[in-house]
Amino acid sequence: VLRVPAPGQDRARSDACRPPLVAQLNDDVTLPRLPPPRRAMGRVTVFSIASCPHCQRAKALLTRRGVPFHDVSLTDYPEKRADMLQLADRLTVPQIFFNDAHVGGATDLDVLIAAADGDAAPKSFDDVMKAVLAAPDSEDLRLRIPDHAPEPAPTPSPRTHPPVVTVGGRALSYLDAVRELLAAGLDISDRAYNLTVYRRCFVGSQAVDALIRHFPAAATDRAAAVALGQALMDAGVLHHVTRTHRFEDARLFYRLAPDAAPGVLNAFRADWTDRVDNPMRTVKHLQKTFGKLQAAHTRGADGLVDYAAVAADPAYVDFKEAICEFRAVDLGAMDDTTRMAFLINLYNLMVVHAFAHVGAARTNGGRYTFFDKVLTNVGGHLYSFNDLEQGLIRGNKAAPYHMFPVFGAGDPRAAFAITSAPPDPRVHFALNCGAKSCPPIKTFTAEALDEELRLAAAAFNEDQATVRVTGSGGAHLQVSTILKWYRSDFGRTDAEVAARVCEWLRGESKAALAGVLAAGGRVKVVYAPYDWTTNGTENSPEYARGKLRASYSRITG
Repeated sequence: VLRVPAPGQDRARSDACRPPLVAQLNDDVTLPRLPPPRRAMGRVTVFSIASCPHCQRAKALLTRRGVPFHDVSLTDYPEKRADMLQLADRLTVPQIFFNDAHVGGATDLDVLIAAADGDAAPKSFDDVMKAVLAAPDSEDLRLRIPDHAPEPAPTPSPRTHPPVVTVGGRALSYLDAVRELLAAGLDISDRAYNLTVYRRCFVGSQAVDALIRHFPAAATDRAAAVALGQALMDAGVLHHVTRTHRFEDARLFYRLAPDAAPGVLNAFRADWTDRVDNPMRTVKHLQKTFGKLQAAHTRGADGLVDYAAVAADPAYVDFKEAICEFRAVDLGAMDDTTRMAFLINLYNLMVVHAFAHVGAARTNGGRYTFFDKVLTNVGGHLYSFNDLEQGLIRGNKAAPYHMFPVFGAGDPRAAFAITSAPPDPRVHFALNCGAKSCPPIKTFTAEALDEELRLAAAAFNEDQATVRVTGSGGAHLQVSTILKWYRSDFGRTDAEVAARVCEWLRGESKAALAGVLAAGGRVKVVYAPYDWTTNGTENSPEYARGKLRASYSRITG
């Protein structure tokens, strides 16, 4: 017997990604039905979004068990989001159906398979699936993949990749030159001189050997290799570690320019000389690019991402170069709504990029410096994650456990803060700090930002908020610790916080809490412990503040 959760049962899933829903259909909408049923193969349907590790985990599990399925991509067909909500009464993905029976999400599928394969089960999972696939095909059009091609995603404007150096008659762009040097076999490692350790550098004389091997037509002898090394220095592709020497065939330390500022997430190149595209198009394209990297290195068994493998992927080099375009973005040219959507997308993208670049923080002290010291260059200004969130998005407020606004008097970055309205509390459900308790990554748009934020808040609180009505006519409301950290954004009293959260609840939880509030009952707000576990595998890089420096003292660190 196939047992599936009742509608609304076990709705709170911390391992679900939450797609933004464009609209919710009314309950009284008449839905089209297929013509009279034909006897056909049954249907397993998975509603998913791109780059969702839990969607990937569920689909990988079905594939390993030899179960064919129809993948309804909400990324390709956003109009199917309303269908999923009606069918599953949930805002999260994946949502899995066996014919018309709703199974639930990835964890629900795990539980079902474990139960069916248990010794006490009357049928194995394989037997269950044989029965499902032998049943008539569902007549519900909401479970079908649309028969039209998805709308093509906006593509970025073509890059020009201007040449920066000519090697053996071949003009190389900055990215091409870096790729060639990485392929040349440079011995890049940490090296000490006197009391200083220089990270990720190589020796000039050894580089001469590598240039002769890799560019035999241009570096015909050691003198020609030195001239080539100097040309690469003049092009800004490499430099001496203290910038005090030209390129020499000697025991001097040099490093590639992308390694010059490891604490800046988009310092692969010092300047951006290519075209500057629409910032919203750029950030969406780069989210998709990094999503492909994550998908390529996601462990099917648990949906976790191997960020060490991401960092070693050759395509990651292209991504790191491409995100340098943010150095040329003009925040001042955006209206507040566009700037808000752009900054949310940028924050979410750079957090997961940081996991591959400098590692994920696993201690409280590490998290403190991770959000304060890991930087992104936007429009020529450097911003930490706290600068982006507290300074720009929240209108220059103090971060949790900080005393003062992040931008002081005279700070030019304050001109880009969104101060046209009080901080929107819903942004806390849209920003992804990389932990499982955080909302999942989405692409927000200027055109539909208000609705997307509303649905992000609804999805997050569906997952996190629980209401228990007490015998005295009051209620206990358990919410995420995020609401404690940013209490001023949500309300001064427990009643104000409860009223705010009630706006984002649905169903029985909303009715229960609204009833207590309407009757003047006392609501006690309690905060659930925050889960800082990231979506990285156990061998993913671990953050340490020392990784943010290109050099450090052998004595003081």
